[in-house]
Amino acid sequence: MANGVKFGDKHSINDWNLLLVSKNIESPKIKKIEVEIPGSDSVKDLTDVFGIKYYNRDLIFDFDIFSDYSNWWELHKDISNYLHGKKLKITLDQDNQYYYYGRCEISSFSNTKNVAHISILCNCEPYKFKLAETVKTYDVIEGEVCIFSNLFKEVVPTISIENDIIFKFEDVQYSLSAGTHKNLNISLKEGNNTFEIISGSGNLTLTYQEASL
Repeated sequence: MANGVKFGDKHSINDWNLLLVSKNIESPKIKKIEVEIPGSDSVKDLTDVFGIKYYNRDLIFDFDIFSDYSNWWELHKDISNYLHGKKLKITLDQDNQYYYYGRCEISSFSNTKNVAHISILCNCEPYKFKLAETVKTYDVIEGEVCIFSNLFKEVVPTISIENDIIFKFEDVQYSLSAGTHKNLNISLKEGNNTFEIISGSGNLTLTYQEASL
């Protein structure tokens, strides 16, 4: 497997002939909510009350350029014009079923003797996303139980149904007409999510973007 990085539609090896010498995929920092208690040495941690949220994370990639020095600045220009300041999908060859999404910049460009060095910094959303959306379809009948598995990040699915149905999700009953819906009250948690069909039949399709830390 190659050890490169794809920024948008450009690959570090195939398009720019860059050698990846190091990478740093930071873990996203937790958005802690803490309240000081007067007259106490401790603080009240309210982070879990609102659900754990995260700040953006930085991805840092260091590359070497071994082409003739006369090409260095032309390559620097091409890379700058393509990604500097832009939001792109970033996919690592060694984790190529997921992508990160964030704003990219060239953080440094230098040379030592016959080798040039370029560092690319990407300030990305905290989660990495599956390359393709998950699409799962059941041909449902009354009384059927449908299970939709989801990764770490809670997500609101798009629900498409062939006919009118009534179903139960997390002890709440929903009645949806035939067509496509996105109900913000229905969100898939980490793990298995169960839909119990109360009445109705036909195709039930959920489309959702899975993501993980």
